[in-house]
Amino acid sequence: MRRRIVLAALVAAAGFSASPSLADGKADYMAACLAASNNNTELCTCKTDEAVKIADEEMLGFIAIALKDNPKFREMVQKGEVPDAVIKKWPVYVRQSNAVCIPPAN
Repeated sequence: MRRRIVLAALVAAAGFSASPSLADGKADYMAACLAASNNNTELCTCKTDEAVKIADEEMLGFIAIALKDNPKFREMVQKGEVPDAVIKKWPVYVRQSNAVCIPPAN
């Protein structure tokens, strides 16, 4: 019985620790987007909402780096510092978030 209580507490703690990190990634992404878009709140709110549907915490961090300092991000890609899974998912993130957040040109 005692083992179950301890195990339940550990599982609950793990769940709670995962949520704040995603919130932090979302906040970092939003801040980077606002800085890169000259404070376009409407666009960045949409892009942030879409990004968290597509990207995990790790990818959100790399997207924020790319928004803040694109040359640094490209250098990281060239050095192999960006995981292949992130690189592979990148065009999906761009395509899907743009389809939802950027109105088509008339």
